[in-house]
Amino acid sequence: MKQESFQANRVVPDQTLSQIESVVSTLKIQVIDNGPGISSDNLKQLFRDVVQFSPEKLQAGGGSGLGLWIAQKIVKMHGGSLKAESDGEGYGTTFTLQLDLNQMTTEDIPEIDDSMHMLPPPIIQFAGEEKSTDLVSIKSVLIVDDARLNRKMAHKILNKYVKIIYEAEDGCAALQVLTESMESGQSFDLIMMDFVMPNMDGPTATKKIREMGYNGLIIGVTGNALDDDIKHFKTQGADDVLPKPLDVNALQSLLRENGMCLKEI
Repeated sequence: MKQESFQANRVVPDQTLSQIESVVSTLKIQVIDNGPGISSDNLKQLFRDVVQFSPEKLQAGGGSGLGLWIAQKIVKMHGGSLKAESDGEGYGTTFTLQLDLNQMTTEDIPEIDDSMHMLPPPIIQFAGEEKSTDLVSIKSVLIVDDARLNRKMAHKILNKYVKIIYEAEDGCAALQVLTESMESGQSFDLIMMDFVMPNMDGPTATKKIREMGYNGLIIGVTGNALDDDIKHFKTQGADDVLPKPLDVNALQSLLRENGMCLKEI
């Protein structure tokens, strides 16, 4: 069996998919950096969920601690592997993705069109559940998250249902946006708040927002889904907490419990 490896920076010009399929049985992609490196103890935890190392230093734009955990699960679903190696702190890190192409068929690849990109799953009306016309439709949302990608993904999901969507990159920015909104006689039906952020974290911002007199719905959306973190978020004024990545059906269920809903516009 012939095996070939493709480095991340290698390009195969003028070669069709059928030609590649005829010679490649294993696809191997490596991403090698000369960054801060990872200790042996941290390597053992790297692919666990909600794991972050030194979040107070790296959190700005650094995500929720779920990315590698999710990526590895997806790769394993396709019969592959995703691993990390490092000689220790200060020596960089190598990530290796490997897929056995012999295990994959065209049936494994879904047909995708532009209408499918980033759309949330459909909202299902269960028997006996109150109709959305009996609920208050969410018309304005403030998304607070220091990771720009997380904000954009949430914005993309909610854009189908909500007319007015604002974004803030941390707790301080959220207070400023909310203050300006309230001074103009407006407010938000819903605030979606991340937990760990630079400058001001989610629970602290939530407490200050409640002190400002905001009585709307505040939902934490965070990778810090541990019981103590959820309890702390709620004691600071959050109505509830959802884990990342954002599940629009879970959000819809939570909204309905509070007499509100997402309705397509």
